[in-house]
Amino acid sequence: MHPARLPDGTVCWLVTRYDEARTALSHPFLSTDPAHASPPHERPPWEHGAPQAVLDRTAGRHLLHTDPPTHTRLRNLVNRALSRQGSAVGRRGVERTVDRALGRLAGHEESELLSEFALPTAFAVISELLGVPHALRARLEESAEALVVMGGRPAAPDAERAAAGEVIDLVTGLFREKRTTPEDDLLSHLASATDEEGTRFDEGELVATACLLLFTGYGTVAYALCNGVINLLTRPDQLAAARTSPALLVSAIEEVLRFEGPGDSAALRYTTASVRLGDVDIPPGECVVVSIQSANRDGCRFAAPDRFDISRKPGGHLAFGHGIHHCLGAPLARLEVEVALTRLFTRFPALRLAVDPDELEWHRFLPLRSAHRLPVRL
Repeated sequence: MHPARLPDGTVCWLVTRYDEARTALSHPFLSTDPAHASPPHERPPWEHGAPQAVLDRTAGRHLLHTDPPTHTRLRNLVNRALSRQGSAVGRRGVERTVDRALGRLAGHEESELLSEFALPTAFAVISELLGVPHALRARLEESAEALVVMGGRPAAPDAERAAAGEVIDLVTGLFREKRTTPEDDLLSHLASATDEEGTRFDEGELVATACLLLFTGYGTVAYALCNGVINLLTRPDQLAAARTSPALLVSAIEEVLRFEGPGDSAALRYTTASVRLGDVDIPPGECVVVSIQSANRDGCRFAAPDRFDISRKPGGHLAFGHGIHHCLGAPLARLEVEVALTRLFTRFPALRLAVDPDELEWHRFLPLRSAHRLPVRL
């Protein structure tokens, strides 16, 4: 536990060890609702970059920034919608999406893998799951990609507002259509989901939930994929081992998530009562930042934590969080990264970085962990 100051001036406690991080992520007195900050924040400071602005501007609240019982109600509604979801996005659907994206790279000597493969693939999968009509995908993808890029760099306020407004308008219109003409897709099931008491999402909650699902299923999956490519290409022995064994490839995905997952930190927490973490007593109203990257490199939890080793026994990392805010999309994210890595290295066996690894420019803003660009030779 370390006192720290974020770049925007917010004073916080930084959690760096695995046990304390795991405890913090599930502690009942650590809230993700910024209303518990002292003084209350209108929006979480310095968190999630521009995509977060999309969610903050909607009329409703979403899972990431609510506590029980509101969080319980919203999560139950999402789970009910997911349970009704058809098989439009399964392994075969992901494989088809990945193969189409790889086909667009064929015949080129070089590619910028983030913008030309990882982001389009992740967007196509989440769009298929949500049920975004093909006629609207280009517009939604353009605005969503602009927000993801702004999330890693300082953005012009006007550009951020324009992109955010476009995403909100498109998602709001989609929900209104799905309520009148539902289909077998997640947006339709969210729009009609009811809990045990018969309550539903209101429109603001629907839009906020859809935006949350869109961005967590888009940028973070693309970043995880690119981080996997970088770490495997810079360790030829590990890549060769992964090629020889499907079981090792599964371990490789988990090791990528542990060693260099797509997120630096979890959503900001705020103490609602006195909380003891490690040997520190934190008073109410304080901000707590859980460093996922640091926790996943804790030598008390992982042997030789700074070594990338795909033969490591998988599991135990905190890349998808822990507790009630554990990522709902973790199974789909794992599937996407597995399929994309397997097919990418099979289709392009000579794949290599087009620049020295030290020349890669990385995001400098929490909570992202990704290179801005990933130039490769095919």
